[in-house]
Order: sequence, then structure tokens, then C-alpha cells
Amino acid sequence: MAELAAVVVANEDILEQSDPALDLARLLGVERLAAISRSRLDEAIDRARRYLAPT
Repeated sequence: MAELAAVVVANEDILEQSDPALDLARLLGVERLAAISRSRLDEAIDRARRYLAPT
């Protein structure tokens, strides 16, 4: 999970997209995004958002 979140942190523009999970999947080379995969990517995106949030 940390590795996925790190990819999001390194590519912050993903967070501005209409479907960040799909854009992250495409960045990782995934053609089809299954529900279980989307769930993990959404979790990684949430972690990255928390990391990037101002304190």
C-alpha cells in the first residue's frame, strides 16, 4: 500500500483528475480496473491525500 501511495505522491496531478483511481491504474499499466483493485487504489489515494494535506 505504501508503494502505491508513493506513486500518487510522486504524481500529485492524479489527485486533480475526475477519476484518480483510473488514472493511477493507467499509470501503473493496468488496462481494466476491477472493483477490488479500485478499492485498493482508492485507499492508496486516500493515504496520499492525508500525507500531502497541510498540517
